[in-house]
Amino acid sequence: MIEIMPVHYDIAGDLRHYFNSNMKEILLHIEESMRFCEEKKISVGHGKLYWFLKDDQIFFYCNNMLIYHNQIMNAEMQSHPFTEAFMKGGKTLLNENELEQTMIKDALAAYYLIDKEEHENRKSSAMHKKQPFPGTDITREKYQCGSSLFRITAQRRKIQILRNYTQKTAFIFPSERYRMPAHGKVQIFGEENTYPVPDPSKFNAAVSDAKYEYGRGLQNIRALIKALESSEYEKMHRITLYAGWKCQYNAGDSLAASLWIVIDENALVDAENWKIEKLQQYMNLLEQGRYEETLFRGNILQWIEEEKMKKLPYTDSHWTGSVNRCLYIGTACTDEQAEAFLASRTKSRIPERKRLLRPFRDRL
Repeated sequence: MIEIMPVHYDIAGDLRHYFNSNMKEILLHIEESMRFCEEKKISVGHGKLYWFLKDDQIFFYCNNMLIYHNQIMNAEMQSHPFTEAFMKGGKTLLNENELEQTMIKDALAAYYLIDKEEHENRKSSAMHKKQPFPGTDITREKYQCGSSLFRITAQRRKIQILRNYTQKTAFIFPSERYRMPAHGKVQIFGEENTYPVPDPSKFNAAVSDAKYEYGRGLQNIRALIKALESSEYEKMHRITLYAGWKCQYNAGDSLAASLWIVIDENALVDAENWKIEKLQQYMNLLEQGRYEETLFRGNILQWIEEEKMKKLPYTDSHWTGSVNRCLYIGTACTDEQAEAFLASRTKSRIPERKRLLRPFRDRL
């Protein structure tokens, strides 16, 4: 996962050409510029790349994966190889040395421009508006979002989501593609407005015997609700069923239909969101480009069974309460509305599959 910096510049334009045209000026001031950006914790996005300085090192990410880092501030600059996964991920006309030089030149030009920008426009509070660097064909958008994985802008039915500063996508809710189960207000649940499950010991006791079956989202959420309704917990806390869409920080432009419950309007429980230690280890390796084996559905099934055998309390075996690394967008609904919502999603995918398979029918 990308480490988020408090201030971020998204840059468009030919930084390498700018570097080559202004090399003497850049190299004369680059050390102070890079120190300035490191102290201010400023990151940069250019195309698919995202980079920042930390502890005298420069870190480059691509598609949420650390691909390269370098002791850039050290006089004896030591090169670190690109991750194997990144080099295998796509064809490139550049070898590793040329790719390294291109990225470093872009970084030096960007930090030099940003240092000038920050010093010349200290009083400017303009954010998110694409603006040119004077005297260049390079433009930038500035973001100041703290350390959140997501930044959300909601205007009527349009919700714009910025993930890791690298993916900006607008969604319309409700719409033909992203329908809602009910006509109520569309709610967004994320890290900033969700909190731990209240009375966790009583919650765990209530749901300890709730059955879980992988891939049976509706049955699993029904089992949770039934267990809570059969206990004293529901008399103490408000339990609300929601259906809608789940947005993960590393899931591209796609959203997944999902069900969840909300306790007292701010603690979220997703029956499918297991805390699987082996899956977390795999994802950490994947983000560093160090994975060796392909992950299959059978691996997850096996890991879930291993977690179930531990018989941990529900709040220890699942991500509950505070949302972790994702967003939930949906409306409160009844059980019947949730079932109809999932059924409509299944039906809507069938024509799409047929359309995609049409060119290959003669070959099947």
